[in-house]
Amino acid sequence: MRKFNVFRIILLSFFGFVLIAFGCATNKNHESSTETIQFKNLSINMNIPGNWKSVRSSGTQFSGAETQDRRVTPPSGEKALIMLTFGKPNTGAPLTNEQFLSFANNRAAALLPHAVEKEVRFIELPLNGGQGIYCILTDSSLVNVETPADNDYRYLAVYFANYEKGFFVHGTVLTDDITNDTFQQMLNILSSIN
Repeated sequence: MRKFNVFRIILLSFFGFVLIAFGCATNKNHESSTETIQFKNLSINMNIPGNWKSVRSSGTQFSGAETQDRRVTPPSGEKALIMLTFGKPNTGAPLTNEQFLSFANNRAAALLPHAVEKEVRFIELPLNGGQGIYCILTDSSLVNVETPADNDYRYLAVYFANYEKGFFVHGTVLTDDITNDTFQQMLNILSSIN
């Protein structure tokens, strides 16, 4: 009887260790790390979940601003993408509120002919040191498509932010599901930029 209890204790201890180790490994995927982006004498921070990837990509051209682009992707197997453009006006000053809203409205309105939505409705995204807004548009060509192709996305969220430090961010968030955890993580990435 004693040998069984010792064996059982060793066995339970082993399984307990395995569960703890597995739990720690699983939690690492949900931890985030801060990525610092050096751009035009600025240090811009962005929190990226531990299992996501962020890479620099070719630059988007904006009149009157210098830019740097980044692509942020979730773990392999998840179909979603964030494309970000960090910009600094050549004047060195942040965009005025009027310039910012005009920029956001013009960019988003250009997408309406391809969207189910007939007008742009911005949602505020709280930021530290800036103003952030986004709108979600549904691709009209994919309304009756059960599973969009690999390079097609049902939803496009267009993101705009203006920071007191003198830079702006324009982002495109692509996903097939705006109700899942991945979309919320993408919004968290955007709101972490400062």
